[in-house]
Amino acid sequence: MKIKYSFNAIENFLKEHVKDYRVMSNGEFAINSPYVGDTTYDCRINVEKGCFHDFESDESGNLEKLASEILKVSREEAKKILFGFSSGTVEIVDTPKVKEIIEVKEIMLPPSFSFKKDEKLGSLHNSILAKKFLTKKLVNYPLAKKYGLRWTEISYLDYNKDGDKKINMSFRLIIPTYEGGKLVYFQARDYTNKSQLRYKNPPKEIQPKGIIVPFYDQIIPEDVLFISEGPWEAIQYGGTYMLGPVISDRQIYKIKKKNPKAIYFVPDNDETGRRKLAANIAHMRSFMSCPIYVVKWWKDEYSKFKDPIDANISFDDLLKADFIEADRNFSLKLKMGMV
Repeated sequence: MKIKYSFNAIENFLKEHVKDYRVMSNGEFAINSPYVGDTTYDCRINVEKGCFHDFESDESGNLEKLASEILKVSREEAKKILFGFSSGTVEIVDTPKVKEIIEVKEIMLPPSFSFKKDEKLGSLHNSILAKKFLTKKLVNYPLAKKYGLRWTEISYLDYNKDGDKKINMSFRLIIPTYEGGKLVYFQARDYTNKSQLRYKNPPKEIQPKGIIVPFYDQIIPEDVLFISEGPWEAIQYGGTYMLGPVISDRQIYKIKKKNPKAIYFVPDNDETGRRKLAANIAHMRSFMSCPIYVVKWWKDEYSKFKDPIDANISFDDLLKADFIEADRNFSLKLKMGMV
């Protein structure tokens, strides 16, 4: 069981021991990280769920853990102190036992992908298929090596303690993401084009981090950042990509730490997607001070292609494309067909 503290109890605790805090519009408290001593209010406290997440250190857990770090006392002592601020407003909540999930700090990846003809990893047929797929996506051997791409033949991922839960990762290209040199996420793309599920992701239970910005270690600080919808454009243009139709505010926090001097969105040729992107850019502008642009690659001779990679647009071609600044009128321009 666990203790559920009231909003007033946590606020009284913060007034006494933190002093510098904010109440966000979603009802969460925001404080400076007690783990790294920053001053950006990136540690969020959700009283309703009884937990916190510190985006600076990536620490998370229950409120007793946070209080023990703030007060530099044991968790048991922190629990007593929090209880003292509750004044009878605590609730005892039963917590059901769940099956223990094995802690995976590093997910073992399949054999290295290579363009060398004499490499004997798996059958030649599947090696050729994987190479053909990457070549179509404009990924050469130096890029495959830089981003740590792997290919699989017959491969399964065990993801619980007893090994009775498996994900079939056969015949896929593994696209990993690292933070601080540690593997935190990957996507697995079918290179045979026979699977109904083109991409597979790792179960959330084995992801070391919950908030993922793809290719985070590859993002160069204080440089131009390209953000695309898919991984192949991100590899080609040296940026990151969206794991959905939009970027979340928590992903924006992580991108902000790289301090980009400008952000260029490279969308697919999809009017609906671009309109969603317009709303997302407006949201991002409230967090970022750098200029934000959209690459208008889909015009003229490229109008029939789905994405820049289908159109064989290289990095040099992308730089020659038109750009539009995502100002306050960007969404209106989209609706009027001016973009």
